[in-house]
Amino acid sequence: MVIDHIGVAVRSIQRALPRWEQAFGYGQATEIVTNTRQRVKVVFLEREGSLPVKLIEPVDDASPIATFTRQGGGFHHVCFRA
Repeated sequence: MVIDHIGVAVRSIQRALPRWEQAFGYGQATEIVTNTRQRVKVVFLEREGSLPVKLIEPVDDASPIATFTRQGGGFHHVCFRA
C-alpha cells in the first residue's frame, strides 16, 4: 500500500486555499465538489514532489466534521491505496 493523500478539515475552503498556496506552495488541482452523502465540500491540492492534500469543509452543522472544524479543524485522515 501507498499513501494516496492526506485530508485536512477546514472551516472554509475559499479562505484556506490562499493560505495553502502561499504557505506551502500547493495549487488547486480539482474543482470544489459537494459530497451530499457526507455533507462536506472537498477540493484536492497538489504540489510537485509532495502528497496531494484534500481540504474538507462541512456544508452545515449536521456534517460529521462540523464540530471538529468549529474547534479549529486540522489533520483529519490519511488515505491509502493498494
